[in-house]
Amino acid sequence: GACGACHAPHGSPFAKLARGEQLKMCASCHPTVVKKSQEKKLHTPFKENNCQACHNPHATDSKNLLAANEKTACLTCHKNNSSQFEQKFLHTPVAKNECSGCHEPHGGGFDKLLKTKSEDLCYACHKEEQKKFAQGTVHAPVAEKQCLACHSPHGGPVKNGLTTPVP
Repeated sequence: GACGACHAPHGSPFAKLARGEQLKMCASCHPTVVKKSQEKKLHTPFKENNCQACHNPHATDSKNLLAANEKTACLTCHKNNSSQFEQKFLHTPVAKNECSGCHEPHGGGFDKLLKTKSEDLCYACHKEEQKKFAQGTVHAPVAEKQCLACHSPHGGPVKNGLTTPVP
């Protein structure tokens, strides 16, 4: 195979006979990912050049060489959020194990590594609702793009991700 692309068979100052620092080696094939290292907010393993915290560089059944499906890989470290993913009603990206539907996996410019400002993120998928809301009077949280005032981003006990039942 192409082991020599990443490993030096006769010796190396890096662990596992690597040819260099992990992020630099990954960058040789994945330059667009490395551009993320310039972002304001970085995912901790990425910032620490620890690609293998999430990825298996040799082989995996998951896309993007993730060590497991996205949700499982993310919950390896983000255990404190796990109860949000065991709710009766799950947000579609969560149900599909696609954390990257809303979050940047390497780095970005927004809190919680969201793909865009939280007040705009929901409408990236919920375009029909956005059109509907623009046609009339809506309650204050909708007018202020504060979806999370009533909805949980990952899932909840009530349909449509609502945090409490509607009377």
